Amino acid sequence: MSHKPRTDIGGNWPVMITPFHEDKTIDWKSFERLTDWYLEAGSAGLFTVCQTSEMYNLTNDERLEMASRLVKRVGDKVPVIATGTFTRNINEQAEFIKKMYDTGVDAVICLANQMAAEDDTDDVWKKNTESLLAETDDIPLGIYECPFPYHRLLSVDMVKWVADTNRFYWYKETSENIVKIKAKTKVTKGSNFNLYNAHARSILESLRYGTIGFTGIADNYFPALFSWLCDNHDTDPKLADELHGDFIWDAQDIINNKYPNSAKQFLYMLGVIDTVAIRLPKKEFNSKEMEALKQMRRETEKWHERLNLLPLA
Repeated sequence: MSHKPRTDIGGNWPVMITPFHEDKTIDWKSFERLTDWYLEAGSAGLFTVCQTSEMYNLTNDERLEMASRLVKRVGDKVPVIATGTFTRNINEQAEFIKKMYDTGVDAVICLANQMAAEDDTDDVWKKNTESLLAETDDIPLGIYECPFPYHRLLSVDMVKWVADTNRFYWYKETSENIVKIKAKTKVTKGSNFNLYNAHARSILESLRYGTIGFTGIADNYFPALFSWLCDNHDTDPKLADELHGDFIWDAQDIINNKYPNSAKQFLYMLGVIDTVAIRLPKKEFNSKEMEALKQMRRETEKWHERLNLLPLA
């Protein structure tokens, strides 16, 4: 029997990387340190087994073990969610969703691009989703508009339909379009379907409009700054504007360069993880790119001091 998940806790929800040893096996000690680092940054929840986690390069057993270990490490501190759909076969999706939910996660996330083929209509997507709901009892679910293998963005009408099912509780919106984000935020208000913006450059405007929180790749560099922004965007608007306009906006260019390799370089630089090993194609960084990461670290540390936050690492 499921319960209403704790996914209505607004705020900052980092998308977690997967640390590896040099032999590409999962580094569970670094995984624990990384988890603690996210928590110390004031994260409201954690999203594992996502694209940043290199989820397509993990086995099903690894996906389940990662979620289970995270739930145990976190305890009752914050809610945990994880992806559970890695095939277009509805029966296989339902079977794995049940296994993922048994790990103790608060909700299992469905990839929008796995509910229908790229050229399928919204009606096909809706029909497939209805079939999945019928096969997963009352397990709490979420939606992630993952860009790979293709980027399927839900229309405002589809978002409203999803909200009205009362089975979906968490939504990672990835359009990077503030007009669409506002429209979707409007139609989800009052429902259980909580929208989290993945776009750092529009996060301040969307928070002030009523979006519940942030869940983006920049959380693998300075999660505490996003936690502060989620908590203080209205209480200290001038400082929030400065943080967002003078630092977060420009930092996104560095973050986007060779991600998630850059995230692993940054976390290794901080001593949070032990290697930069990756199962995705490895990308090397030249001296100019490494200096940009080091400069971003220095600027992040300055903001931590200014906001009276814990040290970056």
